[in-house]
Amino acid sequence: MVPLPPLSGSEGTRTAKVSTVRADGSPHIAPVWFLLDGDSLVFNTGKKSVKGRNLERDGRVSVCVDDDRPPYAFAVVQGHADLSEDPEELLRWATRIAGRYVGPEAAEEFGRRNGVAGELVVRVRIDKVIALADRLPPLHITENGCALDEPLADDRRIAYLESHLTALRAAMDAGVDVRGYFTWSLTDNVEWTEGASQRFGVVHIDYETLTRTPKASYAWYREMSALNQISEALSRPMPVTGSPSEVGES
Repeated sequence: MVPLPPLSGSEGTRTAKVSTVRADGSPHIAPVWFLLDGDSLVFNTGKKSVKGRNLERDGRVSVCVDDDRPPYAFAVVQGHADLSEDPEELLRWATRIAGRYVGPEAAEEFGRRNGVAGELVVRVRIDKVIALADRLPPLHITENGCALDEPLADDRRIAYLESHLTALRAAMDAGVDVRGYFTWSLTDNVEWTEGASQRFGVVHIDYETLTRTPKASYAWYREMSALNQISEALSRPMPVTGSPSEVGES
């Protein structure tokens, strides 16, 4: 399990090969235009197409993107598909996807053609990624985190970080050259579009007093880093509250 290499990102014009399961259990494969959207892969298909009917019955799906230039590379995504027929979502995604393949000048025209009744927006929630890329450069994970409304006892953030670091460890074991990892973020911060409403930090900021208080995730992350081992860190109880003096006060 490794991160998506550059070849399968939203750049260039490579199509994806989508494999779905027929009613008799046999596979069906077809090429699609696609885009990546965060942790999901999005494409359009007809509701009455073979893959559309397959996905309505069985949401399991595999997607392959390959680079046919030497020394060659590929990425295979396995996941489950969520389907939408919402007209606004159909038009929006049909236009965005078309923009990648036909350019911004023709995107709206293709969007109106493809984002119509009878079409589906397919969002693949990625469960697993398998990839091989000889040209994959050394990687630094510069931002990885989640915004939660859990002031100090942020158990869901600990679970989030644990799952991502476990996947990262698997990627490294599979040969991916990971040079660094940075959680986002050290403290609650001001986001460009969301202001101070989203709290990403492992250190809580009281915006009235500017007092900084470590959350449970701070203690977990510190312990995990010191041990360089996730399982040991998880086995130890983490404090629900921290001392402001640990990280200073403004």
